[in-house]
This record gives sequence, C-alpha cells and structure tokens, in this order.
Amino acid sequence: APERVSRIVSLNAVFRRPPELAEAVRERAAALTGRGDAAGAAQTIARWFGDPVPAGLMAAAAKTAAALSKVDPEGYARTYRLFARADGDHADRLQTLAMPALFITGSDDRN
Repeated sequence: APERVSRIVSLNAVFRRPPELAEAVRERAAALTGRGDAAGAAQTIARWFGDPVPAGLMAAAAKTAAALSKVDPEGYARTYRLFARADGDHADRLQTLAMPALFITGSDDRN
C-alpha cells in the first residue's frame, strides 16, 4: 500500500551489479539447497568480514554467524534467489516514487 509510506531509506541497496558479481551471486543462489549449510555460512562470513576475519571484527562476525545459524534455511534460500535476480527488475520505476528516497551502498560492497 504505497499510501502508507511517507519516505524510504534502503541501506546496502543492490542496483545493477556488474556482470561478474551478478554471476557470482546467481551461482551462490543456485548452490543453496534450503537444508542449511555450515560451510555456506562460513563462506558468507568470510565474504562479509574477510578471511581471516580481522581481530577488530571478530565479535561482529561471531554475532552475525550466530544470527545466520538461526535463519530458516528454506526461507533464506528463497530470499537469496530473489536477491540474486532482482537487482535491476524495477530500476526504471525508481523515478516514479512519490516520496523522498535514499539508497545507500558502499563502493566496496561485493554483494
């Protein structure tokens, strides 16, 4: 219901990934089975925090790993498949937003 939204801020927004990043995300999505995967979670932590995880980020990486371990694997797989293919689906509609919008992504964000 668009009338319920007065403004929007999207952090870590994904928008028209470069082809090599888009392919990497699609490959990760295809590998998800929905059964849970400790190795996949470890790869995610390495991708997000570095490998090895820097000492200053260990606590954040541990909290993130704990949160990932509690996520429903099937729901995560479904959501990741959407994430993998939807980075440009509605790009042409952004200009039609009828409220203030702010989209932020870091230049080194590899998602």
